[in-house]
Amino acid sequence: MGVPVSDESVATCPVHRIGNIPDLISVVRSSSVVNSPEYFAAAHKLSDGHRTVEEFVGGMWTFTDGVEHRRRRKMVNQLVRPEALDEMRESFILPAIERLLLDALSEPDEDGSNRCDLVVLADQLFVDFGANMIGFTDMDDPQRQAQLREIVPGIFGGVLAQFFDNRDEVYAMATDAKRRLVDDYFIPARDAYREMYAKVARNEMTEAEIPRSLMKLIVSQADPAYADEEVGIRDTILVFNTAIGTSVQSVVHMVHDTAEWFADHPEDRNLATDMDFLTRCMQETIRLKAPFISYLVRRAGEDLQVGDHIVAKDDELHIEIPRANRDPEIFGPDAAEFNPWRERPDNLPRYGIGFGSGPHACLGLRVVLGNDGQSGSHVRFMQKLFSHGVAPDRDREPQIMPMAHDESAIEDVVTYTSYPVVFENWKG
Repeated sequence: MGVPVSDESVATCPVHRIGNIPDLISVVRSSSVVNSPEYFAAAHKLSDGHRTVEEFVGGMWTFTDGVEHRRRRKMVNQLVRPEALDEMRESFILPAIERLLLDALSEPDEDGSNRCDLVVLADQLFVDFGANMIGFTDMDDPQRQAQLREIVPGIFGGVLAQFFDNRDEVYAMATDAKRRLVDDYFIPARDAYREMYAKVARNEMTEAEIPRSLMKLIVSQADPAYADEEVGIRDTILVFNTAIGTSVQSVVHMVHDTAEWFADHPEDRNLATDMDFLTRCMQETIRLKAPFISYLVRRAGEDLQVGDHIVAKDDELHIEIPRANRDPEIFGPDAAEFNPWRERPDNLPRYGIGFGSGPHACLGLRVVLGNDGQSGSHVRFMQKLFSHGVAPDRDREPQIMPMAHDESAIEDVVTYTSYPVVFENWKG
Protein backbone atom coordinates (compact mmCIF):
# COMPACT_ATOMS: atom_id res chain seq x y z
CA MET A 1 0.00 0.00 0.00
CA GLY A 2 1.34 3.40 -0.92
CA VAL A 3 1.56 6.42 1.32
CA PRO A 4 -1.31 8.91 1.25
CA VAL A 5 -1.13 11.40 -1.60
CA SER A 6 -2.84 14.74 -1.14
CA ASP A 7 -3.50 17.79 -3.28
CA GLU A 8 -4.48 20.66 -0.99
CA SER A 9 -5.68 22.78 -3.89
CA VAL A 10 -8.61 20.53 -4.73
CA ALA A 11 -8.99 17.94 -1.99
CA THR A 12 -9.20 17.56 1.75
CA CYS A 13 -9.18 13.76 2.11
CA PRO A 14 -6.06 11.67 1.51
CA VAL A 15 -5.73 9.13 -1.29
CA HIS A 16 -4.35 5.70 -0.49
CA ARG A 17 -2.87 3.72 -3.36
CA ILE A 18 -3.29 -0.03 -2.96
CA GLY A 19 -1.07 -1.98 -5.33
CA ASN A 20 -0.47 -5.36 -3.72
CA ILE A 21 -2.78 -8.35 -3.91
CA PRO A 22 -3.29 -9.22 -0.20
CA ASP A 23 -4.28 -5.66 0.74
CA LEU A 24 -6.29 -5.24 -2.43
CA ILE A 25 -8.35 -8.38 -1.86
CA SER A 26 -9.00 -7.43 1.77
CA VAL A 27 -10.22 -4.00 0.68
CA VAL A 28 -12.56 -5.04 -2.15
CA ARG A 29 -14.07 -7.78 0.01
CA SER A 30 -14.54 -5.58 3.07
CA SER A 31 -18.04 -4.52 4.05
CA SER A 32 -16.44 -1.36 5.45
CA VAL A 33 -15.40 -0.16 2.00
CA VAL A 34 -17.93 1.72 -0.14
CA ASN A 35 -18.12 1.52 -3.92
CA SER A 36 -19.19 5.12 -4.32
CA PRO A 37 -20.07 6.62 -7.72
CA GLU A 38 -19.18 10.08 -6.41
CA TYR A 39 -15.65 9.01 -5.51
CA PHE A 40 -15.25 7.05 -8.75
CA ALA A 41 -16.27 10.08 -10.81
CA ALA A 42 -14.07 12.47 -8.83
CA ALA A 43 -10.87 10.44 -9.17
CA HIS A 44 -7.90 12.78 -9.62
CA LYS A 45 -9.86 15.16 -7.35
CA LEU A 46 -11.74 16.78 -10.21
CA SER A 47 -14.50 19.23 -9.46
CA ASP A 48 -16.62 18.21 -12.47
CA GLY A 49 -17.01 14.53 -11.54
CA HIS A 50 -20.66 15.19 -10.61
CA ARG A 51 -21.41 15.30 -14.34
CA THR A 52 -20.34 11.67 -14.69
CA VAL A 53 -22.52 10.66 -11.71
CA GLU A 54 -25.60 12.58 -12.81
CA GLU A 55 -25.55 11.43 -16.43
CA PHE A 56 -23.79 8.08 -16.55
CA VAL A 57 -22.99 6.08 -13.42
CA GLY A 58 -25.28 7.10 -10.55
CA GLY A 59 -27.56 4.19 -9.68
CA MET A 60 -25.71 1.52 -11.69
CA TRP A 61 -25.81 -1.85 -9.96
CA THR A 62 -22.01 -1.84 -9.77
CA PHE A 63 -22.21 1.21 -7.49
CA THR A 64 -24.33 -0.50 -4.86
CA ASP A 65 -23.26 -2.45 -1.81
CA GLY A 66 -24.61 -4.91 0.72
CA VAL A 67 -28.14 -6.25 0.40
CA GLU A 68 -29.04 -4.11 -2.61
CA HIS A 69 -25.94 -5.18 -4.51
CA ARG A 70 -26.53 -8.88 -3.82
CA ARG A 71 -30.15 -8.54 -4.92
CA ARG A 72 -29.38 -6.71 -8.16
CA ARG A 73 -26.33 -8.83 -8.94
CA LYS A 74 -28.42 -11.99 -8.57
CA MET A 75 -30.90 -10.52 -11.02
CA VAL A 76 -28.37 -9.63 -13.74
CA ASN A 77 -26.62 -12.98 -13.31
CA GLN A 78 -29.51 -14.34 -15.40
CA LEU A 79 -27.81 -12.78 -18.41
CA VAL A 80 -24.69 -14.92 -18.01
CA ARG A 81 -26.15 -18.28 -17.05
CA PRO A 82 -24.18 -21.16 -18.60
CA GLU A 83 -26.92 -22.15 -21.02
CA ALA A 84 -27.43 -18.53 -22.09
CA LEU A 85 -23.73 -18.05 -22.79
CA ASP A 86 -23.46 -21.32 -24.72
CA GLU A 87 -26.44 -20.42 -26.86
CA MET A 88 -25.13 -16.90 -27.53
CA ARG A 89 -21.68 -18.20 -28.50
CA GLU A 90 -22.95 -20.89 -30.88
CA SER A 91 -25.96 -19.11 -32.34
CA PHE A 92 -24.70 -15.54 -32.41
CA ILE A 93 -20.98 -14.96 -31.82
CA LEU A 94 -19.42 -17.63 -34.03
CA PRO A 95 -21.64 -17.02 -37.10
CA ALA A 96 -21.07 -13.26 -36.70
CA ILE A 97 -17.29 -13.74 -36.70
CA GLU A 98 -17.41 -15.58 -40.03
CA ARG A 99 -19.63 -12.93 -41.60
CA LEU A 100 -17.55 -10.00 -40.34
CA LEU A 101 -14.28 -11.52 -41.54
CA LEU A 102 -15.70 -12.14 -44.99
CA ASP A 103 -16.93 -8.54 -45.20
CA ALA A 104 -13.70 -7.01 -43.85
CA LEU A 105 -11.37 -9.04 -46.05
CA SER A 106 -13.42 -9.28 -49.22
CA GLU A 107 -10.93 -7.23 -51.26
CA PRO A 108 -7.12 -7.57 -50.91
CA ASP A 109 -4.96 -4.45 -51.01
CA GLU A 110 -2.90 -3.50 -54.06
CA ASP A 111 0.03 -5.53 -52.71
CA GLY A 112 -2.22 -8.59 -52.36
CA SER A 113 -2.38 -8.41 -48.54
CA ASN A 114 -5.61 -8.83 -46.60
CA ARG A 115 -5.79 -6.06 -44.02
CA CYS A 116 -8.28 -4.54 -41.62
CA ASP A 117 -8.42 -2.55 -38.39
CA LEU A 118 -8.85 -4.96 -35.49
CA VAL A 119 -10.52 -2.30 -33.33
CA VAL A 120 -13.17 -1.80 -36.01
CA LEU A 121 -13.63 -5.55 -36.48
CA ALA A 122 -13.95 -6.17 -32.74
CA ASP A 123 -16.26 -3.18 -32.39
CA GLN A 124 -18.56 -4.68 -35.01
CA LEU A 125 -18.65 -8.03 -33.22
CA PHE A 126 -19.10 -6.77 -29.69
CA VAL A 127 -21.54 -3.99 -30.55
CA ASP A 128 -23.80 -6.68 -31.97
CA PHE A 129 -23.09 -8.84 -28.90
CA GLY A 130 -23.86 -5.98 -26.49
CA ALA A 131 -26.99 -4.97 -28.38
CA ASN A 132 -28.22 -8.57 -28.20
CA MET A 133 -27.53 -8.81 -24.46
CA ILE A 134 -29.30 -5.50 -23.81
CA GLY A 135 -32.24 -6.33 -26.08
CA PHE A 136 -32.02 -3.55 -28.67
CA THR A 137 -34.39 -4.12 -31.57
CA ASP A 138 -34.08 -4.03 -35.38
CA MET A 139 -30.36 -4.71 -35.20
CA ASP A 140 -30.35 -6.56 -38.52
CA ASP A 141 -30.31 -3.13 -40.17
CA PRO A 142 -26.69 -2.34 -41.19
CA GLN A 143 -27.32 1.39 -40.81
CA ARG A 144 -28.51 0.98 -37.21
CA GLN A 145 -25.50 -1.19 -36.48
CA ALA A 146 -23.14 1.45 -37.87
CA GLN A 147 -24.87 4.26 -35.98
CA LEU A 148 -24.65 2.31 -32.73
CA ARG A 149 -20.92 1.78 -33.26
CA GLU A 150 -20.52 5.55 -33.64
CA ILE A 151 -21.84 5.97 -30.11
CA VAL A 152 -19.23 3.72 -28.46
CA PRO A 153 -16.44 6.32 -27.90
CA GLY A 154 -18.87 8.82 -26.39
CA ILE A 155 -20.32 6.35 -23.89
CA PHE A 156 -16.84 5.17 -22.97
CA GLY A 157 -15.77 8.76 -22.41
CA GLY A 158 -18.82 9.62 -20.33
CA VAL A 159 -18.25 6.77 -17.90
CA LEU A 160 -14.48 7.33 -17.65
CA ALA A 161 -14.24 11.10 -18.12
CA GLN A 162 -12.02 11.49 -15.06
CA PHE A 163 -9.26 9.63 -16.89
CA PHE A 164 -9.10 12.26 -19.67
CA ASP A 165 -7.45 15.66 -19.79
CA ASN A 166 -9.83 17.18 -22.39
CA ARG A 167 -12.96 16.59 -20.32
CA ASP A 168 -15.11 19.39 -21.77
CA GLU A 169 -14.72 17.85 -25.20
CA VAL A 170 -15.31 14.37 -23.78
CA TYR A 171 -18.48 15.43 -21.96
CA ALA A 172 -19.87 17.11 -25.08
CA MET A 173 -19.33 13.92 -27.09
CA ALA A 174 -20.67 11.78 -24.23
CA THR A 175 -23.85 13.80 -23.77
CA ASP A 176 -24.67 13.50 -27.47
CA ALA A 177 -23.90 9.77 -27.41
CA LYS A 178 -26.21 9.20 -24.45
CA ARG A 179 -29.03 11.13 -26.14
CA ARG A 180 -28.67 9.00 -29.27
CA LEU A 181 -28.45 5.79 -27.25
CA VAL A 182 -31.66 6.60 -25.37
CA ASP A 183 -33.71 8.07 -28.22
CA ASP A 184 -32.71 5.70 -31.00
CA TYR A 185 -32.14 2.41 -29.16
CA PHE A 186 -33.32 2.34 -25.53
CA ILE A 187 -36.79 3.80 -26.05
CA PRO A 188 -37.67 1.71 -29.16
CA ALA A 189 -36.51 -1.45 -27.35
CA ARG A 190 -38.40 -0.51 -24.19
CA ASP A 191 -41.59 0.03 -26.17
CA ALA A 192 -41.14 -3.25 -28.06
CA TYR A 193 -40.76 -5.18 -24.80
CA ARG A 194 -43.74 -3.40 -23.29
CA GLU A 195 -45.78 -4.58 -26.26
CA MET A 196 -44.54 -8.14 -25.72
CA TYR A 197 -45.71 -8.00 -22.11
CA ALA A 198 -49.05 -6.62 -23.31
CA LYS A 199 -49.33 -9.68 -25.54
CA VAL A 200 -48.59 -11.88 -22.54
CA ALA A 201 -51.44 -10.17 -20.69
CA ARG A 202 -53.70 -10.88 -23.69
CA ASN A 203 -52.56 -14.53 -23.76
CA GLU A 204 -51.08 -14.01 -27.22
CA MET A 205 -47.64 -15.18 -26.09
CA THR A 206 -45.95 -16.48 -22.96
CA GLU A 207 -43.35 -14.67 -20.89
CA ALA A 208 -40.89 -17.47 -21.68
CA GLU A 209 -41.10 -16.42 -25.34
CA ILE A 210 -39.82 -12.93 -24.54
CA PRO A 211 -36.09 -12.90 -25.32
CA ARG A 212 -33.79 -13.05 -22.32
CA SER A 213 -32.09 -9.65 -22.07
CA LEU A 214 -31.43 -6.70 -19.82
CA MET A 215 -34.44 -4.95 -21.36
CA LYS A 216 -36.67 -7.81 -20.28
CA LEU A 217 -35.49 -7.26 -16.70
CA ILE A 218 -35.98 -3.49 -16.95
CA VAL A 219 -39.47 -3.57 -18.47
CA SER A 220 -40.74 -6.32 -16.16
CA GLN A 221 -39.20 -4.39 -13.24
CA ALA A 222 -37.46 -7.54 -12.11
CA ASP A 223 -35.87 -5.33 -9.46
CA PRO A 224 -37.58 -2.44 -7.63
CA ALA A 225 -34.79 -0.10 -8.73
CA TYR A 226 -36.17 -0.23 -12.28
CA ALA A 227 -39.23 1.74 -11.21
CA ASP A 228 -36.90 4.65 -11.95
CA GLU A 229 -36.29 4.42 -15.70
CA GLU A 230 -33.06 6.40 -15.39
CA VAL A 231 -31.59 3.48 -13.42
CA GLY A 232 -32.45 1.19 -16.32
CA ILE A 233 -30.78 3.60 -18.74
CA ARG A 234 -27.61 3.68 -16.66
CA ASP A 235 -27.53 -0.11 -16.33
CA THR A 236 -27.89 -0.19 -20.12
CA ILE A 237 -24.89 2.15 -20.36
CA LEU A 238 -22.97 -0.18 -18.05
CA VAL A 239 -23.64 -3.29 -20.13
CA PHE A 240 -23.00 -1.37 -23.34
CA ASN A 241 -19.66 -0.05 -22.08
CA THR A 242 -18.38 -3.31 -20.60
CA ALA A 243 -19.67 -5.69 -23.27
CA ILE A 244 -18.10 -3.55 -25.97
CA GLY A 245 -15.31 -1.31 -24.67
CA THR A 246 -13.64 -3.77 -22.32
CA SER A 247 -14.16 -6.68 -24.71
CA VAL A 248 -12.59 -4.83 -27.63
CA GLN A 249 -9.54 -3.86 -25.60
CA SER A 250 -9.08 -7.39 -24.24
CA VAL A 251 -8.95 -9.00 -27.69
CA VAL A 252 -6.79 -6.27 -29.26
CA HIS A 253 -4.27 -6.43 -26.43
CA MET A 254 -4.32 -10.23 -26.54
CA VAL A 255 -3.53 -10.26 -30.28
CA HIS A 256 -0.74 -7.75 -29.70
CA ASP A 257 0.74 -9.68 -26.76
CA THR A 258 0.44 -13.09 -28.43
CA ALA A 259 1.92 -11.90 -31.72
CA GLU A 260 4.91 -10.51 -29.83
CA TRP A 261 5.25 -13.84 -28.04
CA PHE A 262 5.26 -15.75 -31.33
CA ALA A 263 7.92 -13.39 -32.71
CA ASP A 264 10.16 -14.19 -29.75
CA HIS A 265 9.12 -17.86 -29.42
CA PRO A 266 8.56 -19.26 -32.93
CA GLU A 267 8.46 -22.78 -31.49
CA ASP A 268 4.96 -21.97 -30.15
CA ARG A 269 3.47 -20.87 -33.48
CA ASN A 270 1.99 -24.33 -34.01
CA LEU A 271 -0.25 -23.60 -30.99
CA ALA A 272 -1.85 -20.58 -32.66
CA THR A 273 -5.29 -22.23 -32.71
CA ASP A 274 -4.94 -24.42 -29.61
CA MET A 275 -7.72 -23.43 -27.19
CA ASP A 276 -5.71 -24.24 -24.08
CA PHE A 277 -2.78 -22.11 -25.24
CA LEU A 278 -5.02 -19.24 -26.38
CA THR A 279 -6.87 -19.32 -23.07
CA ARG A 280 -3.53 -19.01 -21.30
CA CYS A 281 -2.71 -16.04 -23.54
CA MET A 282 -6.03 -14.35 -22.76
CA GLN A 283 -5.57 -14.95 -19.03
CA GLU A 284 -2.08 -13.45 -19.20
CA THR A 285 -3.32 -10.36 -21.04
CA ILE A 286 -6.11 -9.92 -18.50
CA ARG A 287 -3.57 -10.26 -15.68
CA LEU A 288 -1.32 -7.57 -17.11
CA LYS A 289 -3.86 -5.08 -18.49
CA ALA A 290 -7.39 -5.45 -17.05
CA PRO A 291 -9.47 -3.47 -16.32
CA PHE A 292 -7.60 -1.36 -18.93
CA ILE A 293 -7.43 1.66 -16.64
CA SER A 294 -4.82 2.26 -13.96
CA TYR A 295 -7.09 1.89 -10.95
CA LEU A 296 -10.59 1.58 -9.53
CA VAL A 297 -11.83 3.83 -6.73
CA ARG A 298 -13.37 3.00 -3.36
CA ARG A 299 -14.14 4.98 -0.17
CA ALA A 300 -13.52 3.94 3.42
CA GLY A 301 -16.93 3.73 5.10
CA GLU A 302 -15.25 3.70 8.51
CA ASP A 303 -11.77 3.65 9.96
CA LEU A 304 -10.02 0.45 8.90
CA GLN A 305 -6.58 -1.09 8.82
CA VAL A 306 -5.10 -2.08 5.48
CA GLY A 307 -1.81 -3.91 5.89
CA ASP A 308 0.31 -1.79 8.21
CA HIS A 309 -1.64 1.40 7.51
CA ILE A 310 -4.69 2.96 9.10
CA VAL A 311 -7.20 4.37 6.62
CA ALA A 312 -9.55 6.96 8.05
CA LYS A 313 -13.26 7.05 7.35
CA ASP A 314 -14.05 8.78 4.00
CA ASP A 315 -10.47 8.49 2.74
CA GLU A 316 -10.20 7.61 -0.94
CA LEU A 317 -8.73 4.26 -2.03
CA HIS A 318 -7.20 3.71 -5.46
CA ILE A 319 -7.29 0.00 -6.28
CA GLU A 320 -4.36 -0.56 -8.67
CA ILE A 321 -5.21 -3.94 -10.16
CA PRO A 322 -2.68 -3.98 -13.04
CA ARG A 323 0.14 -3.03 -10.65
CA ALA A 324 -0.86 -5.65 -8.08
CA ASN A 325 -0.99 -8.30 -10.81
CA ARG A 326 2.67 -7.62 -11.61
CA ASP A 327 4.00 -8.47 -8.15
CA PRO A 328 7.20 -10.54 -8.65
CA GLU A 329 6.76 -12.18 -5.25
CA ILE A 330 3.54 -13.79 -6.52
CA PHE A 331 4.02 -14.11 -10.28
CA GLY A 332 7.79 -14.55 -10.49
CA PRO A 333 10.71 -12.30 -11.50
CA ASP A 334 9.24 -11.73 -14.97
CA ALA A 335 5.84 -10.71 -13.54
CA ALA A 336 5.66 -7.57 -15.69
CA GLU A 337 6.14 -9.58 -18.89
CA PHE A 338 3.69 -11.60 -20.98
CA ASN A 339 4.32 -15.34 -20.55
CA PRO A 340 1.49 -17.79 -21.30
CA TRP A 341 3.50 -20.63 -19.75
CA ARG A 342 3.67 -18.91 -16.36
CA GLU A 343 3.03 -21.25 -13.46
CA ARG A 344 -0.27 -20.64 -11.73
CA PRO A 345 0.34 -18.92 -8.37
CA ASP A 346 -0.91 -20.49 -5.16
CA ASN A 347 -4.53 -19.64 -4.34
CA LEU A 348 -4.96 -17.43 -7.41
CA PRO A 349 -6.14 -18.08 -10.99
CA ARG A 350 -3.74 -17.41 -13.87
CA TYR A 351 -5.36 -14.03 -14.49
CA GLY A 352 -4.68 -12.97 -10.90
CA ILE A 353 -7.31 -10.45 -9.89
CA GLY A 354 -7.84 -9.13 -13.41
CA PHE A 355 -11.57 -9.83 -13.10
CA GLY A 356 -11.67 -8.33 -9.62
CA SER A 357 -12.49 -10.14 -6.41
CA GLY A 358 -15.33 -10.44 -3.94
CA PRO A 359 -18.93 -9.28 -4.48
CA HIS A 360 -17.95 -6.81 -7.21
CA ALA A 361 -16.00 -9.31 -9.33
CA CYS A 362 -16.55 -8.81 -13.06
CA LEU A 363 -19.76 -10.24 -14.48
CA GLY A 364 -17.96 -11.01 -17.75
CA LEU A 365 -15.56 -13.70 -16.49
CA ARG A 366 -17.52 -16.58 -18.00
CA VAL A 367 -18.24 -14.58 -21.14
CA VAL A 368 -14.53 -14.14 -21.80
CA LEU A 369 -13.21 -17.54 -20.70
CA GLY A 370 -16.30 -19.77 -20.94
CA ASN A 371 -18.20 -21.85 -18.42
CA ASP A 372 -15.40 -24.42 -18.41
CA GLY A 373 -12.63 -21.81 -18.37
CA GLN A 374 -11.53 -22.39 -21.95
CA SER A 375 -14.43 -22.02 -24.37
CA GLY A 376 -15.32 -18.36 -24.01
CA SER A 377 -16.57 -16.23 -26.87
CA HIS A 378 -13.53 -13.98 -26.72
CA VAL A 379 -11.08 -16.88 -26.91
CA ARG A 380 -13.04 -18.49 -29.76
CA PHE A 381 -12.82 -15.15 -31.58
CA MET A 382 -9.05 -15.24 -31.12
CA GLN A 383 -8.89 -18.82 -32.37
CA LYS A 384 -10.64 -17.79 -35.57
CA LEU A 385 -8.34 -14.80 -36.08
CA PHE A 386 -5.17 -16.81 -35.52
CA SER A 387 -6.42 -19.59 -37.80
CA HIS A 388 -6.17 -17.01 -40.58
CA GLY A 389 -2.72 -15.83 -39.49
CA VAL A 390 -3.63 -12.52 -37.86
CA ALA A 391 -0.57 -10.39 -37.09
CA PRO A 392 0.16 -6.70 -36.42
CA ASP A 393 0.45 -4.70 -39.64
CA ARG A 394 4.03 -3.41 -39.43
CA ASP A 395 3.33 -0.85 -42.17
CA ARG A 396 0.64 0.95 -40.17
CA GLU A 397 0.86 2.40 -36.66
CA PRO A 398 -1.74 1.68 -33.97
CA GLN A 399 -3.53 4.69 -32.48
CA ILE A 400 -4.01 5.16 -28.74
CA MET A 401 -6.61 7.26 -26.93
CA PRO A 402 -4.93 10.13 -25.06
CA MET A 403 -5.75 9.69 -21.39
CA ALA A 404 -4.56 11.47 -18.27
CA HIS A 405 -1.60 9.89 -16.54
CA ASP A 406 -0.40 10.10 -12.96
CA GLU A 407 1.87 8.08 -10.74
CA SER A 408 -0.50 5.10 -10.99
CA ALA A 409 -0.13 4.81 -14.77
CA ILE A 410 1.52 1.77 -16.35
CA GLU A 411 2.99 2.38 -19.77
CA ASP A 412 1.43 -0.55 -21.63
CA VAL A 413 -2.06 -0.20 -20.11
CA VAL A 414 -3.53 1.80 -22.98
CA THR A 415 -6.78 2.13 -24.90
CA TYR A 416 -6.40 1.41 -28.61
CA THR A 417 -8.59 3.38 -31.00
CA SER A 418 -7.00 1.73 -34.06
CA TYR A 419 -4.94 -1.43 -34.41
CA PRO A 420 -4.12 -2.38 -38.03
CA VAL A 421 -3.63 -6.10 -38.68
CA VAL A 422 -2.83 -8.29 -41.64
CA PHE A 423 -4.07 -11.84 -42.22
CA GLU A 424 -1.12 -13.82 -43.52
CA ASN A 425 -2.97 -16.95 -44.65
CA TRP A 426 -6.47 -15.72 -45.43
CA LYS A 427 -8.25 -18.16 -47.73
CA GLY A 428 -11.59 -16.39 -47.98
